[in-house]
Amino acid sequence: MSSPLRCLILCPTAHDTEMITDALAGVAFTAFPCDSVEELCAEISHGAGVVLIAAEMVHGNTAVEISATLAVQPIWSVLPFILLTSVDARSDVEEATVDLFGPRASVSIIERPCRVATLTSAVRSAIHTRQHQYQMETLLERFDLQTKQLETSNRDLRRFAFAASHDLQEPLRTITSYLDLIMRRNQQQFDERSQRFFRYVIEDAGRLRGLISALLEYGKVGEMDPRMSTFKGEEVVSEALLNLDAMIEESHAIIDIGALPTIHADRVLITALFKNLIGNAIKYRKADPRLEITATESSSEWIFAVADNGIGIAPQHQERIFDAFQRLHTSDQYQGHGIGLATSKRVLDVHGGKLWVESSLGSGSRFFFSIPRPSDGISSCASIPAGSIS
Repeated sequence: MSSPLRCLILCPTAHDTEMITDALAGVAFTAFPCDSVEELCAEISHGAGVVLIAAEMVHGNTAVEISATLAVQPIWSVLPFILLTSVDARSDVEEATVDLFGPRASVSIIERPCRVATLTSAVRSAIHTRQHQYQMETLLERFDLQTKQLETSNRDLRRFAFAASHDLQEPLRTITSYLDLIMRRNQQQFDERSQRFFRYVIEDAGRLRGLISALLEYGKVGEMDPRMSTFKGEEVVSEALLNLDAMIEESHAIIDIGALPTIHADRVLITALFKNLIGNAIKYRKADPRLEITATESSSEWIFAVADNGIGIAPQHQERIFDAFQRLHTSDQYQGHGIGLATSKRVLDVHGGKLWVESSLGSGSRFFFSIPRPSDGISSCASIPAGSIS
């Protein structure tokens, strides 16, 4: 848009227009007289700092036409109007000035005849406000450009990480296979120290493969729009438990499942979310592990909880555990890659939900997550009996 110093003028007589033009020229404002409402609207589209318009030129059709022109201006634009009116007409005009040209205009009134200083002061104030709006336009354009550049950079980075992780899988698989083969074929020729070194290399290669797989899963979340569908909560919990069957059997964990609602979300991602949270609860267990999975509702979302009686989390660590690669224990203590909770948080980010924890060291943890409810969704939990799995 052009300079915000342009002052558009629409008056009933050439004499009025000339007087205003001369007054504005004395304070270095650019006056642009318009002969009709149509010309005024055309010039507004080209950009303006303020519009001076005589009350005689305003009637129902004029206001509608100007309002329609303003409606298609940039979102940041609120054009100042100075309405020039006579003393006897002002009381009639005042009642309709606030919304005279719609919400994209700010209207002030000056009585005629008026002092030149009064007019130029009003114009200067309007122009000052308008200049701030133009500065806002520049900032918004810069912000929009930076946002697009950041989105492009993040997209390229995700693609690179995904491709690199995928391409690293096969060489690692080959290295691990050949190391294992060498170890088995030549075991009798290696002393105990050499065998131990081989085991270290094979174990580390296996951990690296697991880390790459976890990175691939993390990268996939958010790369594409979620495939939304409607399903019962107990169905995805059952699928997650089926994937964790060996872990549950080995730990003898008891899992209590409360009544769960019908959910509108990406089924695959929510299943993975439950698998991560339940798997973590079992992994970081004490003797006789017990879990409880429940759900409550609010006016706009479902809130799920996965509670355990495990080792718990100290308060100073309860924020950073949701960041990628943030581990509180060594791999010798607990296996993992420090990316499961980060992936879970990302799952909820793409659904517009949240993930948080309440815990104390040695006293178990309660992981909560929220999922927005659709406006036409079910208003209560599904009527299924609570149960236990062990």
